Amino acid sequence: MTILVITSIVFASLLALFVAIGMVIRDMRLATASGAAPVSIRRTSPVTDSEPAQSFMQKLSVGFDQLIQESGTGMSSYAGLLLMVMSGSLIGGGLFVFENNPVPALLAALVGMLVPLVIIAFVRRRRLTQIEEQIPEALSLMARAVHAGETLEQAVSLAGEDTPEPLGPELRVCANQISLGVSVSRAMESLGRRVRTSDARTLATTLAVHRHSGGNLASTLEHLAGVVRDRSSHRRQLRSATSAGRLSAQFIGAAGPLLFIFLYVFNRAHLTPLLELPLGNVLLLAAAVLEIVGLLWLVQMLRGQNR
Repeated sequence: MTILVITSIVFASLLALFVAIGMVIRDMRLATASGAAPVSIRRTSPVTDSEPAQSFMQKLSVGFDQLIQESGTGMSSYAGLLLMVMSGSLIGGGLFVFENNPVPALLAALVGMLVPLVIIAFVRRRRLTQIEEQIPEALSLMARAVHAGETLEQAVSLAGEDTPEPLGPELRVCANQISLGVSVSRAMESLGRRVRTSDARTLATTLAVHRHSGGNLASTLEHLAGVVRDRSSHRRQLRSATSAGRLSAQFIGAAGPLLFIFLYVFNRAHLTPLLELPLGNVLLLAAAVLEIVGLLWLVQMLRGQNR
């Protein structure tokens, strides 16, 4: 085992340990300062002029918390982090025991840590897509309730009871907050922070503005429902038009790892310089890091297209 491999393994282990310890200390400090139990999302509102800018580690921590919460799995950030570490340890350790080669084991551990993250991101994307599709019907239901003489608070409660998951529970949370004395504006802002989609933010902003300014709420909700339906139709058309490009990008991103796995299983002699020579180990680890960076960049680009 070369010095480079030992250093990489130690660095990755210490990094995961420090991240976990930092998350624990952060939650303990926030819980002590607020006198309440820690929650998954620390701050999702944009940074104002009076607030200090977040560091890279803070943004990474908040982003991971948001990913776990928006996935709707019910797990905590600690559980998600431990799941990633466990998956990487099992896959990497199993390959190391089977092959007794540290370099493929380290690469397998990195891939194994990404597998739960990719699954959670996929679940989150599917849940948010379902919420976006349910928002127009929920708006129409609220508009009919207002037409029937219900108040805004009663309309939100009725929409939460009649709307299925995943949007229904979110609306029921808003209704419970309103029943406990929270203003409609605050409850809607909370909805926009929990469900970070453009339609949810539009709904929250519209109801909050109406609460302060007044107006014909029923017609406003009906018009907003039509706008959201048009936007949803436009997004579907956009995804259909860009499906070939997105599929090509995903194939290019998966080609490198799949080719490496194929050669490692069926023709390992071609990988001998990469696995045995020190320069080959450096190039292999650099390729793995660049692959991860490229996949993260690709995810950000695809997320920007879907907004």
